[in-house]
Amino acid sequence: MSPRIVLSPYRGFAAADAPDTELAARGLPTRPMGGADNPLRRRWDQVFGGERTVRTATSARPPPRWPRGFQPSPINGDQSPNWSGVVVEPQDATPALFAIAGTWTVPQLRGVSDTTDYVSIWVGLGGNLPSSANPNLLQAGVTGSVDPNGNVAFNAWSEWLSLGDVAPPQPLDLPVAAGDVLETQIWVTSSTTATVVMQNHTNPAEPDAVLIPLVAPAGVGVSGYCGEWIVERPALVDGSSVTYYTLAGYSPPVVFTDAAAWTGAESGLELSFSRFAQHAGFSRPVHALSVAAARGFVAPVSMRALMSEVSVVDASSGSTLTMEDNGMAVSIGTIVGSEVRCAYRSG
Repeated sequence: MSPRIVLSPYRGFAAADAPDTELAARGLPTRPMGGADNPLRRRWDQVFGGERTVRTATSARPPPRWPRGFQPSPINGDQSPNWSGVVVEPQDATPALFAIAGTWTVPQLRGVSDTTDYVSIWVGLGGNLPSSANPNLLQAGVTGSVDPNGNVAFNAWSEWLSLGDVAPPQPLDLPVAAGDVLETQIWVTSSTTATVVMQNHTNPAEPDAVLIPLVAPAGVGVSGYCGEWIVERPALVDGSSVTYYTLAGYSPPVVFTDAAAWTGAESGLELSFSRFAQHAGFSRPVHALSVAAARGFVAPVSMRALMSEVSVVDASSGSTLTMEDNGMAVSIGTIVGSEVRCAYRSG
């Protein structure tokens, strides 16, 4: 195996104390408001708050043959030909989603056809059709394959693409095997930039991690109007022709824990005070100081600090998707408490 290329963007750099401009220059998301009582701030501190050694986005291994093409639907109610899992949307009175995270255990795979079968497991923002607000998809996860001889391979990846884009994902230099515990975090830093963090927690004492600052391809951005935790059947896209691969059998069920997305002014989208006050449950007209006092802010407080308070969108508030093949459910997404559960169904 070729040696990995190692970067140390934090060496000699205290991200916890750096101004937002310097964080942005290094491809890092700005610090969420609040302290340890803010779950999103705790995640930021865990990943970005100290010195870490992270790997580059590009894998040193030869890239696999990626069976990809952004074809998320069409979704018919709660059914899809290639997605299963849960999709969430921010409430009407909130700004767009700007962060999403989920943790899952990589399942065992088995072949179910006489060709190579695939399964992709990922966390993402956007891309849920038929909503015209979500034409682009920012995602990161793992694709597993089983060839006719029973050989299993897993590859981690990230990508940012638009509908019909057939460019392969960016392979990540993150070793993955069945039974590994993976965490994906996606942080939107502007409408055309984001940071993806993938961690393999199999060794709790020293998690293996990659951090990937991304810039959207020309004409592509992120809407943040939906987020998802998905088990997918990949597709081969050739012009207008879409061929779905057979979904590899996977077990046990894929369970996304710590599955949540966040919405707030950090999304970079315009948020008026009146809209914020409405979402916070105040009847208009209302004074900013009244809202600040009711939400525990001590005067004086800036309008940005007040409106940048993030809101959590739990997976439990989302809609489930079941993947169907020839009229039969093959992967079923359900919500169990605050977790997303995807189960393979054979026969």
